[in-house]
Amino acid sequence: PIVLGIAPSSFGGERLDSLAALDSETRDNAPRTAYLEAIKAMMAGQPRDAGRIAAEGMKLPDPSPDSLRNRALLEATVGWARLADGDTAAGIRHLRSGLSGAGGPNTAERTTFLRFQLALALAADPDTREEGISRLRHGFDTSELHLLPLAFLALGRTYESAGKSDSAAVAYGRFVRLWDKADPELQGRVTEAREALQRLTAEPR
Repeated sequence: PIVLGIAPSSFGGERLDSLAALDSETRDNAPRTAYLEAIKAMMAGQPRDAGRIAAEGMKLPDPSPDSLRNRALLEATVGWARLADGDTAAGIRHLRSGLSGAGGPNTAERTTFLRFQLALALAADPDTREEGISRLRHGFDTSELHLLPLAFLALGRTYESAGKSDSAAVAYGRFVRLWDKADPELQGRVTEAREALQRLTAEPR
């Protein structure tokens, strides 16, 4: 939730500190260390620093077999940082390119939140809304249970902004059912969805 920007950094507690103590493969690989540092900067609300760290990380030597994938993840992170800094076009471009290079077996978990950010950006633009909706509906399977509720919340917002009240109500309802017992730090999203449901169901059809 912290990485996705829906919970304060204090929500993570020791889990945030553990990011600095990941496996030795990360600690001994400069580009992967840069990726980790860029993610931490994003969580701290510093997208410009994150983008700089990720861009510099792309230039670092990487002797590992995953060098191309590591570079692609860094490029996608540059895209996420650009999005957060207000440059939507560049953000989407870097995310698409990076995620294309980062795909492959056993990469879904690493790219989850980056794919989610791309889906959100696409869904927010009327010109790419349908692609964004498709990514939100079909891009996250049951192995990514932490994201399924958030995809429903994003779908609710997207459908509502497009004037599709029925679809929005269904999506908000699914989110509420899945997150009804979320931690207190996350209950604000549930309240938002409940209020949207009340607003939508009160409208004349």
